Amino acid sequence: MIAGVIVMRRKQPGVVRPYRMWGYPVTAALFLVATGWFLVNMLITRPIPSLAGLLLIATGIPVYFVWARRGLRADTTAASV
Repeated sequence: MIAGVIVMRRKQPGVVRPYRMWGYPVTAALFLVATGWFLVNMLITRPIPSLAGLLLIATGIPVYFVWARRGLRADTTAASV
């Protein structure tokens, strides 16, 4: 989500921001670096539980695409009525 905030603020600089992040973009970058370090450390020190967790998270990708396709069909059906 933090990476998404950085991307959004770069792509849409003119959008009103209801919340200002203290120390942005340094604090966001530090958070991403620390999180990345934790992820790599866990993959090295505990590979089996880490890979199991990543696999669990990855199962959400096909679910997202099925859900999005279903929502798209519902939108086109409602538009034709």
